[in-house]
Amino acid sequence: MGRQLNLRVSDEFVERLDLVARNLGHSMATVLEKVSTPALELAEADALFEAEALEAWEEYQLTGKHVSADAIEALFAESLRKAQSVAQEVYCHGRRTKPARVFIRGDYICVRLMDAHLKDSPTYSAEEPK
Repeated sequence: MGRQLNLRVSDEFVERLDLVARNLGHSMATVLEKVSTPALELAEADALFEAEALEAWEEYQLTGKHVSADAIEALFAESLRKAQSVAQEVYCHGRRTKPARVFIRGDYICVRLMDAHLKDSPTYSAEEPK
């Protein structure tokens, strides 16, 4: 059992949350947790990225070590290639499904699907295809 959290939100927010919860057949708490978790993960990743960037900047100021623009562009191109490769071959419940969003986190590629038959857990992860 989780902890209770009291929030002050607008009436409109409560009405929208209640409507979504009823349509999905879940409690408002479950819906709020499901939609908030990815946002929290993204905020945590942003904070980590900012901390790492600051650390890298401080190291650069001390040592002068850096990565060339060409190396960064090559890294981005490789990440895009991986994401496109996975996105083209996404299957769910035996059907080819069009991905709505693709995220790359380290060596992991996360594909968010948008399809009517997916209600509970429409995020799938895959390593780079061989």
